[in-house]
Amino acid sequence: MDLGEGEHTYNVIGVINGTNPNKYIIIGSHIDSPGFCEGATDDAAAMGIQVEIARILASKNFKPEKTILIIGFGGEELWFKGSEDFVKKHPEIIRNCDAMIDLNCVGAGENIFLTQYSYQPKPVQGDPKVINITKECAQELGYPVIIGETTYPSDTYPFYHNNIKRVPVCQVMSQPFEVAPWSSENTADKLDQEDVKKMGETITLALLKLAG
Repeated sequence: MDLGEGEHTYNVIGVINGTNPNKYIIIGSHIDSPGFCEGATDDAAAMGIQVEIARILASKNFKPEKTILIIGFGGEELWFKGSEDFVKKHPEIIRNCDAMIDLNCVGAGENIFLTQYSYQPKPVQGDPKVINITKECAQELGYPVIIGETTYPSDTYPFYHNNIKRVPVCQVMSQPFEVAPWSSENTADKLDQEDVKKMGETITLALLKLAG
């Protein structure tokens, strides 16, 4: 997409087709990072988790009822430009999207954190059903999970605030952070393999339940 002044970004989209082509579940993250750091947890680890989820589901010839879209959004650091563009260009998907889970700032934290409420630039309310299903998946796997509030909604924002449909959303994070996502210390050596594993397994199980 054109950001103006010769700048561009893009979204990367993977598809696992469902038996019902008119229902969607979206798992998102963002492909950009703050310009002053590597962005290992913000948001490279999330992209890695998404790629592994796609590999596992594809290798098992998984045939969900609902189509799963695995999306890496561009321009998140520019106030969610990529996800905003996706919502505008795909109103038919938004109308038929039953859940959007967004992985943001994961891979180096103590708990799986499910965002119940975020504040800026306008409030976003996490969907109770999506939160509860994800929470139950974490507990079933024996992983620590908490529900709470945070400042920014990341790419859940355009799915929640648009003129088409208020999509059920949940931003998933790793908290408390072992390293600040927005600092120059956010490097790949700070990633916790156990945190990446528990996040990936929890989200995979949640997708299986949400997609049917």
